Amino acid sequence: MKKFLNIGFFFALLCAPAFAYYTPRNPHYHESTRKKSGARKEKSGAAALGSGQNRAAPDVLGPGGWTPSVRRAVDELIADKGFSSRGYDAQKPPVAVLSWEGVFYVHDAAGQVFLQMVRSARFKFGDEFWSQVPIAYGRRKIRAAYEQFSILPMNIWEDEPTYLQYRKYFVESYRNQCEDESWSKCRAFLSRLFAGFTPQEARDYAATVINSELQQPLGQEVFSAGPQDARPLKIQSGLRVVPEAQGLVAALLKAGFDVWVMDEDPQPVLEAEAAPAGISAARVVGIRTKIVGGVLTGDIEGDVPARGAKTAAAIAAFGRAPDLVVGASSDDASLLGYGKGVRVLIDHGDKKLDAKARREGWLLQPAFGP
Repeated sequence: MKKFLNIGFFFALLCAPAFAYYTPRNPHYHESTRKKSGARKEKSGAAALGSGQNRAAPDVLGPGGWTPSVRRAVDELIADKGFSSRGYDAQKPPVAVLSWEGVFYVHDAAGQVFLQMVRSARFKFGDEFWSQVPIAYGRRKIRAAYEQFSILPMNIWEDEPTYLQYRKYFVESYRNQCEDESWSKCRAFLSRLFAGFTPQEARDYAATVINSELQQPLGQEVFSAGPQDARPLKIQSGLRVVPEAQGLVAALLKAGFDVWVMDEDPQPVLEAEAAPAGISAARVVGIRTKIVGGVLTGDIEGDVPARGAKTAAAIAAFGRAPDLVVGASSDDASLLGYGKGVRVLIDHGDKKLDAKARREGWLLQPAFGP
């Protein structure tokens, strides 16, 4: 009889991890279904490892400003789905999808690349290029100013009124498109401005600008049409990597997750933005333009990865719902709502979106400061 009991006890120990593997990962699931009587104590994700034991998953994110609920959910997800889990399949690894702007960087990396292209007049100017700038948003006056200062030596541009006008008018054109149109349309505009570049030229240029901006202090730059300009533009300048986001990506990659970046940035720029985090270009989905004769054109290829199109891009890329989604804007809401798993919204103060996050059970993470 004693021998029989020992065998039963040993069998129970073997089975316990299998039950833990199938525990749902979203802690809100347990909060909404926990019985008031307390007769059954629910455990979330990897916290349910072992039979009748309440051992927390290892903290993989390290120090930083993640909320306890986000930290716990990610820890449990990695313990449940990563390399060390029972069911890990290298041929079908767990998937994480992150937006990039508002998640990985403080300030707008693609915007900083655009500003430097304006400052240095780095575009491939020509009729095809100018056709990408809408007439309604200042094409004629931008081009007229450019044609006057561009024939002069670069070392005197800063003293030329037409150069100052060109800079302000171009930045104003982009800003007004973002305010008047959708964010997707104004970001598509940035993509079109790489017409004439090879993809490698665009990536290399973006990487150089990003590296430079990371060395600059965070602040504002004034774009004025001259000393008498009563309405200069003030635009964010400088970049910083968010350490918490960098730590998250590192932990996911180390744990064997298939990490994707999807956002409304020009494809070559987004590839340059994601490279420092160790994410290959093959796992980056941005705004693509057609390539003809080895160079980028102004024609958008496919859909801009926003809202439902971002979800469609995810389905096309890996064919199933991601295990983790980190978003930062209303354009990420569709993907955040697709499938089950850990869903984290970086809160940048959109009250309507925050309310949706609470209704849907997404985890809210206050935006990280510089």
